[in-house]
Amino acid sequence: MANVLPAGHFARDTASAAPRAQSRRWGGYLALGLLQLTAAGIAARDLSGSPAALPAVAAMMTVAGAAEVAHALASADRAQWPARLAGGLALTLAGVLMLTDPSLAALQHTLALGVLATLAGGCRLAAAWPLRHRRGESWLVVSALASMDAGILMLALWPAAPLGLLGAIIGADLAVRGAGFIAFAQVRRGQAEARARRSIPH
Repeated sequence: MANVLPAGHFARDTASAAPRAQSRRWGGYLALGLLQLTAAGIAARDLSGSPAALPAVAAMMTVAGAAEVAHALASADRAQWPARLAGGLALTLAGVLMLTDPSLAALQHTLALGVLATLAGGCRLAAAWPLRHRRGESWLVVSALASMDAGILMLALWPAAPLGLLGAIIGADLAVRGAGFIAFAQVRRGQAEARARRSIPH
């Protein structure tokens, strides 16, 4: 004899699954933000331009970019993930470039770093701008604009940008980027908790 479950069983399962999915979404943004703030902290430890400090910054940039790529691929928003994926790839390539030349001795490497930073911000802006009127999305717009500004500043200072100044620009970019993701995650968290409360039967 086939087991027959009450119809309410499926409704309860659906209601309980939705908050878990929302939690995973804001949790991913929170993890991204914390990772990038950590990278910014490493960059801020030594702004004197010492080449010995830049490999750690480059490694954190690479990890942060790879995390953005993974988060974009796991995103349920198929309309936005290509731009977010491109932004993460650009940040990853910028980190790899710095790992191959920590002192940025080659002028073309410094130029490429500025181009990649501008591209990363532009791609993230393209993903966030259409949704800017949604609650919390403005934080992603602000962080994307900051990334673009960082890249444009690198290009404006090329080819005479001091190494320490480049480190400061990269650190500031990562800090604003991370803060934007964390702020967005907090908004999403509040929305998820509100949905969870509404789904609890009274």
